[in-house]
Amino acid sequence: ALPMLGVRGTAVVCDVTGPLPPHECDVALVLKCLPCLDQLERGAGARLLDRLNAGVLVVSFPVASLCGRGKGMVAGYGEAFARLAEDRGWKCKRLLFATEQVFIVRR
Repeated sequence: ALPMLGVRGTAVVCDVTGPLPPHECDVALVLKCLPCLDQLERGAGARLLDRLNAGVLVVSFPVASLCGRGKGMVAGYGEAFARLAEDRGWKCKRLLFATEQVFIVRR
């Protein structure tokens, strides 16, 4: 997609449960995976974000379960992420879409 958009760059896919690529990147997309990581091990999502060597993070959370129930996910995930960002002094912008809540973080 990058050449079609006229952007020079590269994209890297990696297993975030293991070692991360050592190089710095402009943007890291962390899409709907933090709740799953935290299910595997408490605090794993925050540790991943701390380890990413990126100036901008795009972090998203689902707004409903796979069966379509909201279950307070927008408020729960939103408040938890806002606390995490505040604790780290990150500036973030929140966007709400039909299927996900997105935070754009500038570090």
